[in-house]
Parts: sequence; C-alpha cells; structure tokens
Amino acid sequence: MDLRGVVADPRSNRMFITVHVAPQTDQKTILDDAFAVAQRSVMADRNVENVTVRVDTELRSDQGSPTTQIAFVGDISRTGVQKHKPENDSKETMEAIFSNVYWAPGIAASTAGGQTASPQ
Repeated sequence: MDLRGVVADPRSNRMFITVHVAPQTDQKTILDDAFAVAQRSVMADRNVENVTVRVDTELRSDQGSPTTQIAFVGDISRTGVQKHKPENDSKETMEAIFSNVYWAPGIAASTAGGQTASPQ
C-alpha cells in the first residue's frame, strides 16, 4: 500500500486519504489497509473526527491496457475507529464498520487486479 494523498478539511474535521494497492489485492486486504490508514489518522490528529479512505489500483480497461481506477471508498468516524478491534475479522465485518461504501463494479465480487474495468 502506497500513500497517494492526504487532504485535511478543518471546517468539518475530516481527513481525505488516498492510497494505492497492488493489482490482485483482495477485498479483505483492501479493507484492512483502509482501516489501518484511518486508525493512524485519528491517532495522529486529535481534531480528526471522520476519515474518508479512497483506495485505487490498476485495472485493465476493455482495450486491455492498465488504468488506475478507484477500487474502494469508505467513510469511518473516530468513534468507529476507536471502538473496533479488527483482529481476524471477516470481510463482511470490516466492510460494515465503514459507511457510504463504494466498490468498483469490476472488483466487487473478487480481487482488484485482473478484472476488466467497467466502462465509464
């Protein structure tokens, strides 16, 4: 996982974080990484009340060329981060701690890489 960008909005005490994962990263790993990033954010800044995590990865377009696309987006509150202990949680449990969850249609049922990107 590579950090791609961080934007803090002091008006709403929200942090927007973008990370990049390798192709073939499974949904559970994406969720674990997203939670870890959110957890580090709220621990590092006591003013952060909400975190939006955006995860992008390389997907193959219909023409076969790799293109960076959003794989996952989810929101989590400070309270949600502090209450949750993700030890060996299932994908479904990890997904449920985020709100406003979005999965790219091309990876929703499987892994990030190797899937065909949906037409935009």
